[in-house]
Amino acid sequence: MKLLFGSLLIFTVLFISSCGSSYKAVAFKKMRTPLNPLAHKGVNEYTPVAHIEYAQQALLAREHYNREVQKRTKEYEEALKRYNEATIVERITQGLVKPELILPEAPFMPYIINSAELENKINIEGMQKSTGNGLMVNVYVEDFQYSKLTINDTVKKSVKDGVEQIDSIYSASAEVFQPLRLKVVAPNGESYSNQIATSRKPKKISTQNFYTRHTAENKIYELIHKEEQNLYLSNVTTVNRVLNDQFGTQLVSYTVHLFQVNSDKHDYSDLKEANILAQIGFKQLHENPNKAYENLAQAYGIWKAALKEHDSYKKARINDKVKQGLLINLLATATFTDNWTEVVEFNTLLENMKLTGATTTEFRRLKTIQNDLKKRHDAIRN
Repeated sequence: MKLLFGSLLIFTVLFISSCGSSYKAVAFKKMRTPLNPLAHKGVNEYTPVAHIEYAQQALLAREHYNREVQKRTKEYEEALKRYNEATIVERITQGLVKPELILPEAPFMPYIINSAELENKINIEGMQKSTGNGLMVNVYVEDFQYSKLTINDTVKKSVKDGVEQIDSIYSASAEVFQPLRLKVVAPNGESYSNQIATSRKPKKISTQNFYTRHTAENKIYELIHKEEQNLYLSNVTTVNRVLNDQFGTQLVSYTVHLFQVNSDKHDYSDLKEANILAQIGFKQLHENPNKAYENLAQAYGIWKAALKEHDSYKKARINDKVKQGLLINLLATATFTDNWTEVVEFNTLLENMKLTGATTTEFRRLKTIQNDLKKRHDAIRN
């Protein structure tokens, strides 16, 4: 009985494998063109310019403070000299008292980001840095801020030697942010602006637990100071991502999921050949695009020819399930070879079919990719 059950199980697995269909992931790389039309108007250089907006006011305040300190110090030294040189009678008759140096309160000085260091971190792939020829990439850094500073007091109970002990545990938290914004100006005066929304969302920071409130408070201010020095770095990473999305020419990793079918009831050797050609073609898109297009075109032709056999009869070689899989293969190939006329056709056909769960997932994923690539394709013409 066990032998019979085992034989049936093996037969069932083989049957499912031989009659099954699936999507095979194929990873490859392809150059992605800029999204912004400004990058397609003969501009291949850029100049980063950092504007530390809060620095000027802080530096002016410090300059005013230094001048005031010098003025009061000079007045104090003159008054002290006059007092020291005066006789006791002169001090009494002239009402001279020993002067005291009283300095003004020093202004609060924020951490001022080094503009040259920030400019050096700006990078647009596919473009050369220059000293004024091309895009002017203006990065504006606003003042660092913190808010919602809270000291948390938690009661911790424990039992030691049968005696309940109650301790207070302290921790602290705060929110920090430092907004950046971006304005890129082309030589012809056209511009692109971005408020860098993520830099305007507060980042929550918190301490570990301590046994004294004073320690927790000191620690949170230490963390705030550390964020003041480093938060802009993560924001600049976002700026670079935006710049490369809009103006960069990047080698990007993509994945397509090719539909494949296995069955002993029909001969699918043509579709298997097409899948092999397509896999080779997608992997050649970056290093050997001419050969890639040749292989993809052959696969494309085989899939389109197979579609002509479509029959809604469930046991047909190209039934509804196989048809939608072939359409996914054709849609993926058309998307990555800029065949936008047929992209529209395949989208329409798929939208009017009752799709399997796997096909629906892949179709939605491909639509996101094609929407992005179509915008980049159109940007070249604008």
